[in-house]
Amino acid sequence: MKNKFATFCFGFLGFAFVCFSVFFFFSDLYVRKNIEFTDYETMDSLSQDEALKLAAVHDDCFKEERTKKLRSFFLKNKEVGARFDKRAFEERLASYLEEGNKLDYIRSMENVTLARYQGNIIGLYLCSSEDRIIQNTNMIWNFCLSSSVRGKGISHLMIDHAIKRCSHPGQNLALMVYKDSLVAQNLYKKHGFIQTEPLYSLEDEFEYYDKFLMKHSPKGEEP
Repeated sequence: MKNKFATFCFGFLGFAFVCFSVFFFFSDLYVRKNIEFTDYETMDSLSQDEALKLAAVHDDCFKEERTKKLRSFFLKNKEVGARFDKRAFEERLASYLEEGNKLDYIRSMENVTLARYQGNIIGLYLCSSEDRIIQNTNMIWNFCLSSSVRGKGISHLMIDHAIKRCSHPGQNLALMVYKDSLVAQNLYKKHGFIQTEPLYSLEDEFEYYDKFLMKHSPKGEEP
């Protein structure tokens, strides 16, 4: 009797697991099918409300990582002075993070693509030219997906969209990724990006600090 009950329980749990797996599969599929991408040359047409929401998504993606990297960057480059003062350091860090008006920064962005789900902004990326660390190249910058919708395959849709939008005939396509961001690196590798050496290091500039350069190399082409 006990064996039959145990078998029934295991069978029921297995059935429930399959049902939940199927439910989440189709739920994620529904989300992916309803992602909308909108390309903007400038952010002038974005409403104040959407600009604020975009700023929140941007913070969700980058604020924590940016704070961590800034601490490392300042210490490495001795921007807090030869004699370390923790209070002065934290004040300098806070000042740098809040430098300028966040909405002014959002408004200043160009060649931006926004990803939306059910009308809500959930992600973004930018396209721009680059000739300092790699020549004749278009770059994908600020690739960002809100943490609230990660794990549903949306990042794959976004990087495919970014590759198509940012690519130009006769030019390279590349992006930069933090050296310790293994999840992001694996995503980019799956879509044809490989690590490559920059023309020269710009580690003394925060925009390039502690990052790998990854160049898009479609199948069948030499890196």
